[in-house]
Amino acid sequence: MIAVGALSEQKNYPLLLRALALVKTRTELAFHLSIVGEGREGTTQAIQQQIAEQNLANVVTLLGNRSDVPQLLCHSDIFVLSSSWEGLPISLLEAQAAGLPSVVTDVGGCGEVIERTQGGIVVAPEDAETLAVALQQLIEMPEYREKLRACALQNIHHFDISSSFKKHIAYYSELL
Repeated sequence: MIAVGALSEQKNYPLLLRALALVKTRTELAFHLSIVGEGREGTTQAIQQQIAEQNLANVVTLLGNRSDVPQLLCHSDIFVLSSSWEGLPISLLEAQAAGLPSVVTDVGGCGEVIERTQGGIVVAPEDAETLAVALQQLIEMPEYREKLRACALQNIHHFDISSSFKKHIAYYSELL
C-alpha cells in the first residue's frame, strides 16, 4: 500500500495508523504501507511515535519526499488517502491513472473521483473501523483489486486535461 501527501493534520495519518492496527489484528496476510511525504519535525515525530505505539514498525515505512512517486505507485497494489479535508487531490488522480485501487475518505473531490472511475472505495472520514474493513477487503481479495484497477484505468479519462478542457468550453458556450 502507498499513501502520498505531506505529514500534516490534513492527511490524517493517525486515522490511517489506527485502521492499520485493526487490520493487523484481523488478517493473516502480510501487508506494508509506504508513506511518501514530509512534515514539520513535531508532526513527523508524532507519527513515528504512533507507529511505535501501535506496533506497526514492521508494516509502515516513512519514505520522506521522493522524486520517483510515479514508479512507487506502479510498484504498489493499493493507494490510500485518509484525509480530513481535500480539494481535488492530484495524488489520487495519479494513483487512479496508475491503476491503483484506492481507499479514500469522503472529503472534497475524493468521492467524485471514485464515483467517476469506479476504481476504489469511499469511506466516512474519521472512521477507523470502516477504513480498516475497506483496506482488509483489498488486501485479502486480489480479484476485487483487479476489478477496481481495470475500472480506474478505463475511466480516469474523465479527469484528463482534454476532457476537462472540453467540459469547460461546453459550459462557457452554454453561458453565452
